[in-house]
Amino acid sequence: KGYQIVLMGDAALSVVKLDGVILYCKSKIQSVVNDSILIKNCNFYIGNSSGPMVNAPFYHKPQLLLNAMCLATLFSQENQRVLPKTITKDGKSLTIRELFESPIYYFDSNVEFDRLGYKYQDNSEEEIYESVLEFEKLVESNDFSLTNKQEIFKKNIKSYHMGAYIFKGFLCNHIL
Repeated sequence: KGYQIVLMGDAALSVVKLDGVILYCKSKIQSVVNDSILIKNCNFYIGNSSGPMVNAPFYHKPQLLLNAMCLATLFSQENQRVLPKTITKDGKSLTIRELFESPIYYFDSNVEFDRLGYKYQDNSEEEIYESVLEFEKLVESNDFSLTNKQEIFKKNIKSYHMGAYIFKGFLCNHIL
């Protein structure tokens, strides 16, 4: 659709050169300041819940976070959507309620997480693809209205002092 894709991140990132993708992560001009400038001037930001993602809310840029880890650390803005990693224990996926009511909700360290037998499951290619398509429609229409299920989720998580806007596909599979 004519988007210019700029790959940000750590210079040690293992990447394959793709047509139409600027490998800024391998650039000599990569810096925290330039990260901020790129995000300030982008149409939207797609990334994960670390590093440069903190810039998008300051510039009110639509933001899609994939493979998000700790939901407690995320900004809550109307034009943001989050696709969290699934968390499992003993091979069973935790519901969002189980996640929020467990001590792991507040973990910043994988050491405690692993010690208690919890595992992260990365988003599948299909989940990421569906989320990007949904996000693209939101950006193109500039309509970030929530579905009924997203509204219910938003209302329920207020008691956990959180307000992330979760993708509707994730909510269908990980109900409260």
